[in-house]
Formats: sequence, structure tokens, C-alpha cells
Amino acid sequence: MKLKNKLILAPMAGITDQVFRQICIEQGADVVYSEMINITGINHLNKKTMFMLKNDYNQKYLAIQLFGSNVEEFVIAAKYVEKHIKPYIIDINMGCPVPKVVNTGAGSALMKKPELIVKIINALIKEIKTPLTIKIRSGWDDNSINCLEIAKIAAKSNIAAIFIHPRTKKQGYTGNADWNLITEIKKNVNIPVIANGDIKSYDDYLKIKKITKADCFGIGRAAIGNPWIFKEIKTKNKYVVSNSERYEVMAKHLNENVKLYGDKIGVFNFRLHLSSYLKGFKNSRNLIKELYVLSDKNEILRLIKEFLNE
Repeated sequence: MKLKNKLILAPMAGITDQVFRQICIEQGADVVYSEMINITGINHLNKKTMFMLKNDYNQKYLAIQLFGSNVEEFVIAAKYVEKHIKPYIIDINMGCPVPKVVNTGAGSALMKKPELIVKIINALIKEIKTPLTIKIRSGWDDNSINCLEIAKIAAKSNIAAIFIHPRTKKQGYTGNADWNLITEIKKNVNIPVIANGDIKSYDDYLKIKKITKADCFGIGRAAIGNPWIFKEIKTKNKYVVSNSERYEVMAKHLNENVKLYGDKIGVFNFRLHLSSYLKGFKNSRNLIKELYVLSDKNEILRLIKEFLNE
């Protein structure tokens, strides 16, 4: 993985669609992960699923993340993605803590079944040529921390890299990521390790790099509303975003959303990022409430521009 800055946009459901991925690429992300995509949906050519696979920007360093629990379905879906999307990486989601995913045996539920993980990885390694990564958590709960065991299993199967978010399934996104677990994995495997969790600034990046000695660094929630975090790390200095630049990126985000999804869904999806874009601005809460009931993108942009100018 010959990456210039070794910075990766981590996969986030409902967030890392192709519009947001493109914005992060322009701000310095080397590799961008898609939101998790259901292998069953791919195999049935589900319309919504096929739409999630679109790569209209021809993003060269795109990782497609798949989720499921059936070995045969994984192989069929991965072969389809390899042939039709030609991604830089195919990733297996083994970390999602959401009940509707876990209850199907997918996501972080896979970490409770190391033998199934071996079958899935080996089947995919045999059938596809695209580099394969897995994204894992530290374990199911504090009494079942098994990320090192899973990492060793994956490394023996000769996958391209291990992506680790050191929180348990039970933690969800609460508490702190245990970076020491990443350090242990890095010491015990001979393949690249991607560190993820609580990288919110250049200082955090320096700390996790020093502690873990990881090969690459995945940034997730901290990039929502702040894609400039990639530029900040890239330039090795705190990056102060001007209001004009903030508006330009927000305008591009909304306009591209509408172009891709249409007016209604495009505006709705943009709202997922809206409060984060305006976080920290005095009186932004009132503006956000006003914007949340609007559906006309031109009116939304007019109010945002007026607010930032003031």
C-alpha cells in the first residue's frame, strides 16, 4: 500500500457515500472506504445497493466494504464488485455494532466466530485478485477481547492489511479507543495495520503514530463536517478554515448531493453533515433548526452564506 500520506477515510454507514468521499480526497485522504454494502443486496442486484456501488468520480483509491455472514454469498458479491467496480481494496466489515446488522450474524458478530472468519477470508483470497482487508473491533465486550487472535488469523491468510478500531461492540462509539491494542497487533503481525479511533486532530495523529507504530491511519467521525482534518495532518499544522472555504465546500457537498440523489434525498443526506460543518459557530443552533425544515437548496445555501459572512 504505497500511500503518500497514509491517511484513510474510514467507512461510515450513511456518511461515506461517493460525494463525501470525493470531498475528503480533495482535502488529502489517500484511500476512501465506502459505507458498508450488503452482500445479499449485491447478489440480488438490488437497486438501492447497486446505487451505493456507483463511482461516478472514478475514485482510484476506493475501498468497497462488504458485510454479511455467508461464505458463498461473500464470494459471489466480491467477484461482482471486482469485475464491475474494480476497487483498490475490498474490505470485510467485522466491526459494525448496530443491532440490525449484528442480529444477522454480520458486522462485529463475526468476531465471535473465528472459524467462520477463516472460511470467509480463505474463500475470498482464493477467488479474487483485489487486495483484501478486514475491519475489526477489539472484541464483543470487555470479557472477550480477541482482536489479536483475529489479527493473527487474518495475517496467516495473507490479507493486505488489518483495519482496527479498538472499541468493543458493547462500547459502540462511547468511551475511549484503546490504542495499546493496536500496538499489540502491530507487534505480532507481519502485514500493514491501519489504526482507527479517536484521531480528531494533528496532535492525535502524532500520538497514535508514536504509540502504535501503525502503517496507516483511518479517520472516521472526526471528518464529518471537518474534511480539512486530512489537510491539517498532511500539512503538519493546525489548519484554520476560512469562512469562504467552508461555504465553498458546503455548497459543493449540497450541489453534488442534489445532482446525485435528486432534490429531496440530496438535501436530506446533506443534513447529516450540516450541524458538524457549523459546529462551534455562535448562534448556529438557530440557523440549523431553520435549515432543517427547508427543502430548496438555493435557499439553504443563501442562508448559510449570509450566516458565514456575518
